[in-house]
Amino acid sequence: MRKLLISLGLLGTVIVIFIFAGLMVIVTIFIAFYLDDVDFGDEYYWGGDGNFADNEVPLQYLPLYQDAADEYGLEWELLAAVHRVETIFSSINPMISSVGAEGHAQVRP
Repeated sequence: MRKLLISLGLLGTVIVIFIFAGLMVIVTIFIAFYLDDVDFGDEYYWGGDGNFADNEVPLQYLPLYQDAADEYGLEWELLAAVHRVETIFSSINPMISSVGAEGHAQVRP
């Protein structure tokens, strides 16, 4: 009798896990289709070849990235990525690290 109860408990647990996993798949698919239809407007640009999301690169910086990339033989997406990682597109205010480094290049005074 005890083995039967343990087996039923394990079976129930497996069923609950499969149901939960199935619901997570359904929710993920729903969210993916919903976000695909969201219009982020013309404020951002996606280069098409890079790995940036539709709403990741502010258009105001795009000409700067492209000009610098052409001049120095780089990909503009690389410059945008560094700008994003280091300063979140210049949105950190004040732009001073916890150890006192300042500016985009995080130079210590």
